[in-house]
Amino acid sequence: MKMKKPMKWNENFIYLTLAYFFINAAFIFHATSMNGGSSLGYIYILPVFWLIFIIGAGFFAYNKRKTLFDKKTKKSSILLLSLCTPIPYIIIVQIFGLILMMF
Repeated sequence: MKMKKPMKWNENFIYLTLAYFFINAAFIFHATSMNGGSSLGYIYILPVFWLIFIIGAGFFAYNKRKTLFDKKTKKSSILLLSLCTPIPYIIIVQIFGLILMMF
């Protein structure tokens, strides 16, 4: 039986995804700690941040497409790029919100 080789992770996208995660998490935790309606400013800040980051990651991926999307790193690059969208964080916030409502 032939063993599959493990997926090779792309270090550039790992750093990019981690930076996106920590900046986004800082925005979200700061917004949840604010009193009253003062966190409504994040309605404008978060989409602008997401848009700038997605455009920047897209340009980075386009410029380095030959090395980032070769056979060895194609799957990991696509996975890490998909984590640089707001969808996983919206899902995570909803799950944590449901968990906190239970207590």
